[in-house]
Amino acid sequence: MSTVCKICVKKILYLVLILIPPVILAVFISRYMVNVPRWDQWELVPLLDKFYSHNLSFKDLFRQHNEHRLFFPLVIMVVMADLSKWNISWELAVNFLTAVGTFLVIVCQFQRTQGKSGGHVLSWPLCAISLLVFSLIQWENWLWGWQFQMLMNVFAVTAGLFLLCNHVNGRLGWIKIVWPIVLGVIASFSFSNGLLYWFIGLMILALTSFEGHKTKRKVIIVWLLPAIVVFIVFFYDYHKPQGSQMSLLYVFQHPVEYIKYILVFYGASVSSKHALVFGVLGIFVAVIGVILLTRLQHVQWREIAPYAAIGLYPLLSAPIVGAARLQIGVWQASSPRYTTFTILFWIANVIFLFFLIQTSRNAMKIRVDDDHLMGRKQCLTQKCIFVLSTVVLIVILSSAGLTSVRACKDFRREHRYLTPAREELFTLKNDDLQKRLYPSAEILRQRAGVLKKYKLSVYREGSDGESK
Repeated sequence: MSTVCKICVKKILYLVLILIPPVILAVFISRYMVNVPRWDQWELVPLLDKFYSHNLSFKDLFRQHNEHRLFFPLVIMVVMADLSKWNISWELAVNFLTAVGTFLVIVCQFQRTQGKSGGHVLSWPLCAISLLVFSLIQWENWLWGWQFQMLMNVFAVTAGLFLLCNHVNGRLGWIKIVWPIVLGVIASFSFSNGLLYWFIGLMILALTSFEGHKTKRKVIIVWLLPAIVVFIVFFYDYHKPQGSQMSLLYVFQHPVEYIKYILVFYGASVSSKHALVFGVLGIFVAVIGVILLTRLQHVQWREIAPYAAIGLYPLLSAPIVGAARLQIGVWQASSPRYTTFTILFWIANVIFLFFLIQTSRNAMKIRVDDDHLMGRKQCLTQKCIFVLSTVVLIVILSSAGLTSVRACKDFRREHRYLTPAREELFTLKNDDLQKRLYPSAEILRQRAGVLKKYKLSVYREGSDGESK
């Protein structure tokens, strides 16, 4: 077989491996979705009522929901509900497509990085990233249309930080900085964690060297001005959510549990059973990986900065979520809905390990001659880096794959749990079944009346008797 044929076969194999996770996910969503609003989704009903009675205002869309301002997700969900008569499958399709968008953004960034170093663009790291982005462990976000807010937030943060990193290093034009700012606004008003985006962006700018007339001070001011406006608007008329369990005093009284919560938060996306251990491993890989790459392997900071930036986002999110949810219990940190954030942390770690494997392998291939003699100690160091990085990567991806497989039962369980509750909406007699959809059966019945009035969701034409 010729070299060209071998390369083509390898590319086809990589492409197939990349497509397997999203295809499996699409099949599971289609098979196990239940076309019914669930829990927080019922909070959309009052907005739909106002929309159809022509009373929906900006204030309604901008209102605080728990700790968040969900303006952009709410706008999109109201539009989708109107177009589809609130067919939940539309929301789940958009969730899936948003994840595809995030994956493609990462592919473009990887292509940019590999293009500079002369490596192959279509290679095994993209297979690993596909496994993580489309992991079934995120089953809550795949089956619950309301979770679009998280997927939209992650997309905006990933795209914005990549754009910012790519346009710095002395080449950041005033027009080019607009898009990272716009994406930062979208991230901030999709999920409250998005406010961290501005701090990470500031760190990127602070660590960047600028050339020409565009001084660092001017660029930082341009970044800070919209950031300040976003924070002022976000916290205007902000109040502590009813029933909020956020307590810094509780955190200081239970420091061990708090640390465990953070570590479990980090590790749950690749191992539900050993999340604490993998949380520690993830921190170790991130810290040691960046140190080795920049100090020993001489990889330029601008090549790993985009991945370090997206990895930093869940790293900073965990302490905040922990402070707000610690009183519920450490187990809550492993909630599947949070894994969409921490997937970014593990994608960054996979890229770091890839760079370590690639640079150490290239170093070992250097021809030993009179002009360039690699010392035995240096050669041994590179071999150790290569072997350890490979082993750690295999452990991480194997665990992520097994965790994704185990999540199959969660899809089935959720389908069995919600299907009878959906049918209950046609009778509204069993409070226990109704509470599977919303904690208050009385409020659910009131809002079900609104759906009947406008023929939405399960009451839309053609939906009667469907199981989805």
